[in-house]
Amino acid sequence: IYPGMIIMSAQRQAAALHKARLSIEEGRSELEALDSGFPRLHFSRKTLVETALRNTSVERMGRVIAQLADAAFDMRKQSSLAEVIAQRALLAIAVNARRRG
Repeated sequence: IYPGMIIMSAQRQAAALHKARLSIEEGRSELEALDSGFPRLHFSRKTLVETALRNTSVERMGRVIAQLADAAFDMRKQSSLAEVIAQRALLAIAVNARRRG
């Protein structure tokens, strides 16, 4: 799989989490946010997405979206290093998420 597709999928997931987190902060319940942000969420992923929503903030998701956008841009500029750029971006996001709890 081309690394750009993986980053694009991660961008879509981050954007959906960001949208759902925004709706929670506007006063919606977690269930309503899940239904509006993830219309076809598979039952096997539901608890994972709920956990991600509880453990993130709008600001953190904004930083993740920016990291992924930078990685996508760098991958286009240096296509020979696309796989390494994607790996580093995703690893950095995972390490930061793990560190913050």
